[in-house]
Amino acid sequence: MNVGAYPIAATELPRMNLLCLDGGSSTALQIRMLEYLEQEVPGFLRNTDLFAGSSDGCLIGLYLASRLGKEPDLEVIRGAVRFSNEMIPTFSVSCADLVKFAAGFWPLISLLWRQRANAFTDLVERRIGDATLGDLDERGIKVLMLSIGLKSKRPKVFQNFDPHRSDPSLKLADIALASSATPLLLPLPQLQISSDGDCDWFLDGSLAANNPSMTALASAAEYLEAKASAARRSPGRSLGHVTVASLGACDVDPRGHEAAEQGPHPRGENVGPLVRGLACLYNKLRFITAHGDELDWGWFQWLFNQDFDIANLIGFGWFQDAIDLADLQCRRLLPPRQYHRYSVGLREADLMSRLLFGDPEKLREQLDDRAKRLSESARFKRFVVWAKEHWMPRTEAPGEPAAVPDPERAVS
Repeated sequence: MNVGAYPIAATELPRMNLLCLDGGSSTALQIRMLEYLEQEVPGFLRNTDLFAGSSDGCLIGLYLASRLGKEPDLEVIRGAVRFSNEMIPTFSVSCADLVKFAAGFWPLISLLWRQRANAFTDLVERRIGDATLGDLDERGIKVLMLSIGLKSKRPKVFQNFDPHRSDPSLKLADIALASSATPLLLPLPQLQISSDGDCDWFLDGSLAANNPSMTALASAAEYLEAKASAARRSPGRSLGHVTVASLGACDVDPRGHEAAEQGPHPRGENVGPLVRGLACLYNKLRFITAHGDELDWGWFQWLFNQDFDIANLIGFGWFQDAIDLADLQCRRLLPPRQYHRYSVGLREADLMSRLLFGDPEKLREQLDDRAKRLSESARFKRFVVWAKEHWMPRTEAPGEPAAVPDPERAVS
């Protein structure tokens, strides 16, 4: 039985809508899908109470939270699409970057020898601005973003609500940089994380949890439990007041049903001849590593086997398995009316290769085209129906008592 399926009186606790954004390059596609969703369900963004994100999802989530209520909802989302588009060329890798990276002493995108020095950092600071966690708290907007400390070797949750409220003076741009600092790709930022001057360097939030849904759900439930206790109300039923919309990607076989519904996956269209040649050589090597009944593999078989190579091991171990586990936990805690996972069939490694080595303008066009096709799919239409029925404020039937206004919704 779903815990969240227990009935609960509408007057006990405020309702909380959680918008959770996965990490990974799929965020560039999901923010486009959010634009289509807002067109179909006007007010979806305005009715979000908590933005949760990890890695790229943190970048977009904090941008949305920082602009919410200051501009029309659709313009906020379109601004996030432009922000995502502007990030693409900052990740383009040059020959000098590859030489520097091969030396072994710098990340792929570092400040040294880079003509566009600090381009990514400058862009994040310019787009997200000087707003702090405290500023969002004053406007009634809650956020929860994930990273992991280099010194502490523990996940770090940045949030602006009780009972585990972070330092309100922390800038949103600094948190965004801390959650998106992928090892070997970007420099690691250092943040002061306590009033006594304690500092740490931070790594990409995907190392903690690439799907932030379960962390956000647990934190929201804890927050509501604390409110129930403070108001001397019945604790233990806070999950009945939480609704979660989770956006991400799932790794699929391009020959499978996902690809058939969502259109072809463009492969090799946006990368140079060197990358295509290496990919061709890699694929040929995979066919010479056939195995018997016992998988007694060394590094060569793990690197090149056809069924589950080292890229799959890293991709599933780092990204997909953790994403799927959080999804499974949320589904078991919440009934369908309170939880919806919208994930697109996408190979993160393919998208990342095009991001690093491809033509930025062509990649933006491919993302726009893919989003348009996805907006016509049956899966997206199910998401629209769910959002209309379970995310938006309920319209009372004639003669039905009106719901108590939610004091937590400060943004109208």
